[in-house]
Amino acid sequence: MTVLPITLHTLHQIMRHAPKKYLDPLNDAMDEYDIDSAKRVAAFLSQLAVESSELRHTHEKWTNKYNFSLPGVKRAAFTAQTDKEYFEHWYGNRPELGNDKPGDGFKYRGRGSIQITGKNTYRLVGTGIGEPLIEQPQLLESDITVDMYASAYFFSKYARLCAIADRVNPHDATSVQHVNHMLTHGVNKGINGLIERLHYYRRALRALSA
Repeated sequence: MTVLPITLHTLHQIMRHAPKKYLDPLNDAMDEYDIDSAKRVAAFLSQLAVESSELRHTHEKWTNKYNFSLPGVKRAAFTAQTDKEYFEHWYGNRPELGNDKPGDGFKYRGRGSIQITGKNTYRLVGTGIGEPLIEQPQLLESDITVDMYASAYFFSKYARLCAIADRVNPHDATSVQHVNHMLTHGVNKGINGLIERLHYYRRALRALSA
């Protein structure tokens, strides 16, 4: 049974600082890509909450401090002086991401509320939602509707996480932890922020009475 559209009150029960302007595009995107049950909405919003700091950041952060590693990336740590240098170091010349030309690491850095990363993913998600993300990657930051549709498409169609969300037993703590782990890996390709995501997931399941 659908729980859409969610209200601003429900959104703020999950993400207390989420801007109101996201509500309608978020509901439309979730409806379009079958993120419509309590379990699916809870899973999706909990991941968005961490990836975007409650829909307040639409690009990946960088730091000029000493960087140790990224999950699964075998590259020497270094100290970046600019954002371009940072993203080129970590994401440049990464064929598995489709970043095969100079500048691709920076151009196709993490963007959007779900942090779409790499030329391949930009291409597939852009094709899926009918937007020119390869030519205009900044749309994920400048257009809220594109951001929400891209994020929902990534979750539902690209990463195929709706089926995983459906598995949760919200009354079983072990089940919630296990599904949260799988959702996190599906979005992040690692387990960054796992505990924080679990916190939001539990809050979302309660808010939606999954």
